[in-house]
This record gives sequence, structure tokens and C-alpha cells, in this order.
Amino acid sequence: MTGKEGPLKTEIKKIKAKIGVSGAPKLETASFEFRDVEFIYGVGVEGLTPFEVMIANLSKGDDIQFSVKPENVPETFGRLAGRLEPLNFISLSDIHFRVLIADILSVSDRDIVKAMAAGAACGEGCCGAH
Repeated sequence: MTGKEGPLKTEIKKIKAKIGVSGAPKLETASFEFRDVEFIYGVGVEGLTPFEVMIANLSKGDDIQFSVKPENVPETFGRLAGRLEPLNFISLSDIHFRVLIADILSVSDRDIVKAMAAGAACGEGCCGAH
């Protein structure tokens, strides 16, 4: 796999981000409601999510904007989708996101094991609270 700027970075790390969500008709005119999200990147049982692939080569201070159809939010964000609730944009054609990378930290072996165990314990309809 390759990312926007070379080979896709796949090392496990802790990401602190602000994820902005908007239901505006167009991404260009979107005003975002931000939520602080912290997660361990790269430990999903399904591999990297499409969201993780999008942020793979970003650094602290970087940001990206993108749009997702409401029905694709769970697939795009994987285990993080539940943290974006409550979103009630089902009637919209697209949900717009802006992600600001606040920090990228090394992660302890214990935190990796906890994140992997929590993800493996979940199935369809996961709460996303881990």
C-alpha cells in the first residue's frame, strides 16, 4: 500500500485528533462541530480502516477534509464510528469531516494489548467506546 506521500506508515501509535463533523450541503461551505478523539492507530481486527489510511502519513498539526455518505461512516471509521455519535445525518447525501491531528505519541505494549482486546470483543453494532 502507498499513501499520498510515499509508502503507507503502518506503525502502531496513539493519535490525538479533533474530528469536525458537518451536514452542510457542500464541503467548501461546511462549518464543523469538533470532538476530541484519542485512539490507537493500527490495531483494528480488520486491519487499517479507510480513515486510518487517509491519516497514515499525516503529522502533528496536519489536517484533512473529506466527505462520506452516511451509510459508509461505519466502514470508513470502523471502531471509531461510535465515537462520532450522536450523528443524525441519515437524510443527507454526504457528511463532511475535517480532521486535525493534535498529537502523535508512542504507545505502550499494555495499551496496544488493551486496544486489541477491546476491538476483538466487539462485533457488529460496536459502541466504539474504546
